[in-house]
Amino acid sequence: LSGTGMDGASIIDWIESVLPLTAGMTLLLAPVPNVGRATLNFVGIISIVSALPVASSILETTGSGAVEDIQRVLVALSLMSICAREIFYFGWAYKVEAIVALVTLPLSLVMASDQAVGFSLPMCALAMDVLATGKVFEPCTEDFERSNSEFLADGRSN
Repeated sequence: LSGTGMDGASIIDWIESVLPLTAGMTLLLAPVPNVGRATLNFVGIISIVSALPVASSILETTGSGAVEDIQRVLVALSLMSICAREIFYFGWAYKVEAIVALVTLPLSLVMASDQAVGFSLPMCALAMDVLATGKVFEPCTEDFERSNSEFLADGRSN
């Protein structure tokens, strides 16, 4: 990062400020069955609101570190909901990376505390990366109806 005017701490601060917003928006945009839609909308909206400067300043008055802790939990809930949706829509056999992320996301919350679970953060990051990269190769229509990844079946054209 030499010569860019940025250091590692400023990049981490930027990521931590944007992550609740992007996780909440992703959850709100993901098609899900009507059964849990209201709950998922609530989690997504609260995650987005927690990223707003006004909400952060209000939450900061509650105590030190409260904002970051609340945002971490909301981000984890948003991302876990997205992973559960992917498993539900495409089947567990096609979304092993979502299962890995679903298991390691709660462990990464512990990572933020003093009780480090060393493998959880890299495994979670890898699983989320594979999940996000895989979305590039799935036809958009597959996201709107539960299909168990039928587009991967032999003989079916995209």
